[in-house]
Amino acid sequence: LSEFIFRPLPWFARDLDADGLVQQMGLGRDGKGYIGLHVRAGDSCVKWQRDFGGDCIGLQHHLAYVRLVARRYQLRDVFVATDDP
Repeated sequence: LSEFIFRPLPWFARDLDADGLVQQMGLGRDGKGYIGLHVRAGDSCVKWQRDFGGDCIGLQHHLAYVRLVARRYQLRDVFVATDDP
């Protein structure tokens, strides 16, 4: 059900060509897939601190979970998206 709900609109999927991008980047070459990680450290971190008094989570914290998932599912490739230069 979630795959149906969260699918991109046909025109967006065609224009984006996500499968082509993944192939160009060489992710999941071994056929096992890859880990996708979105690290928000810019404006969202400031808002989180201001609105909720929370601490921003550093990259080292995320990497511990990436390693755990990589070992569990025998994955080697990681794609990181971030707003932090």
